[in-house]
Amino acid sequence: SKPSAAAQQTASPEQLKEMADKQAAPPVSGSAEQSEKASAPSNPVQTTELPLFRLVRGNDHFYTTNCSEKNYAVTRYGYSYQGVQAYVFSSPSSHIVPLYRLYNSSVHFYTADQNEEQQDLKNGWQLEPAMGYVANTPQPDLVPLYRSRASNGGYLYTTDLNEWNSANANGEIGEGITGWVVQKHDDPCESH
Repeated sequence: SKPSAAAQQTASPEQLKEMADKQAAPPVSGSAEQSEKASAPSNPVQTTELPLFRLVRGNDHFYTTNCSEKNYAVTRYGYSYQGVQAYVFSSPSSHIVPLYRLYNSSVHFYTADQNEEQQDLKNGWQLEPAMGYVANTPQPDLVPLYRSRASNGGYLYTTDLNEWNSANANGEIGEGITGWVVQKHDDPCESH
């Protein structure tokens, strides 16, 4: 069923902070306090690799590495959970760089390019908590995380080259590779 209009609305940073304080789950959109903490991801999964959960609502593809945030986005904001896209890393190392998450009041944007992140901040995007880390060059056993932009402003990130090619054939603009990630799809938050 389609989410209600109330579930689809975007809360202000102040409302999100208030909701986060009342709920144990973090909000979908970042508050100023979260932006200050954007240097390290928060995740209950204690591994060197973090699941990159993929959700969608309208033209906004939302990705998170946090089980509680994933569940909150579904129950509070009407996102549909699409599964684990891949795994990212929990800390930096040689050629492993932050995956930045930004928000512009209607869609989320992800980049591993610090110059792109800085330019988007100058253009009014809001920095949210860091997602984790991705390789910035091809590495053994890692796969590309492709990015494409829809004409309506949304962004798709996928490790599936066929999905990326199909999106581009249907009018999205391929913007290349965001980084390299671990090709795994198991969900550690789901009970087995």
